[in-house]
Amino acid sequence: LVNPLEASEENLVRGKEAFGIWCSSCHGLKGDGQGYLYTSKRYPYPPADLLTGEVKALKDGEIYHSITVGYGVMGSHGGRIRQEDRWKIILYLREDLQK
Repeated sequence: LVNPLEASEENLVRGKEAFGIWCSSCHGLKGDGQGYLYTSKRYPYPPADLLTGEVKALKDGEIYHSITVGYGVMGSHGGRIRQEDRWKIILYLREDLQK
């Protein structure tokens, strides 16, 4: 899968907003895996640090798939996050957090 959306200002703003709603409680606002659920010890398993070289090397379609169906202990979010917002989250991750 290839991200069909452009990294426009509008898409990045929505990607940041959606990341804050859906991803930051586990992965942290910076994407470093230090989200509230983990740092407060409410969730014992460390979430992925999205800033690592391993995650940076993933194709957008692989990240989209992980968001959609889950990965490891991360549950599926396909029924919660709109398809377009999943792509916008990936744009935000690539263009802002991983820079």
